[in-house]
Amino acid sequence: MTPGQTIAMVISSVISPALIAAAVALPAGLSLQAALVQHLSASAFQSRTGRGPALPGSYVHVLGAADLLLLALAGLVIAAAGALGPATWAAAARTATALRAE
Repeated sequence: MTPGQTIAMVISSVISPALIAAAVALPAGLSLQAALVQHLSASAFQSRTGRGPALPGSYVHVLGAADLLLLALAGLVIAAAGALGPATWAAAARTATALRAE
């Protein structure tokens, strides 16, 4: 393989785990954030009024579809950037050394 092909192979091998992580982590993080904001607002209002009102959805769900897409793409960019160092080393190293290190 040429060095460019090696770099492309290593970077492409990180894309599918990053997509799976984004598909799992984004909904989990959003639901946890919504639950936490609702709980904190209920706690703050209970201490003053004795009851905790539910916040409207516009207060809890602050990220739109475009923001979520950019967040997922940022995860892919971070994964590719993280794989670039090892990929460049593997492309420059001898084949036997790179395979042993793997």
